[in-house]
Amino acid sequence: MGARFRGLPGSIAAFLGILGLPCVIIVVLGTLYSRYGNLPEVGGGLLAVSAAASGMILAMAGKIATPLLQRRPLESAPVIIAVFVAVALLRFPLPWVLLVAAPVSVGIGFWRRP
Repeated sequence: MGARFRGLPGSIAAFLGILGLPCVIIVVLGTLYSRYGNLPEVGGGLLAVSAAASGMILAMAGKIATPLLQRRPLESAPVIIAVFVAVALLRFPLPWVLLVAAPVSVGIGFWRRP
């Protein structure tokens, strides 16, 4: 397999091919924002982009949760609801909620396995 993918040069090329352009784009956008970020037009544009990104995140969460809710609704729904309430309504920090919810959900899955 090593010769097929050209070893270290191949892995460097793959890494740069996957992450190189997005990193350059982010650096350029960051530079532009630091220069023009105080303009009202930029603030309005970022507000619109953040709304679109929020919608995309919700859509992806729905796509991920649908098969799980169809296969194991009694086990998954309470954990999903509890995490939503803790993060969205009670404003607990997401890393701490996940540190609790992940072992709980794994434990429920282990305990209720078929």
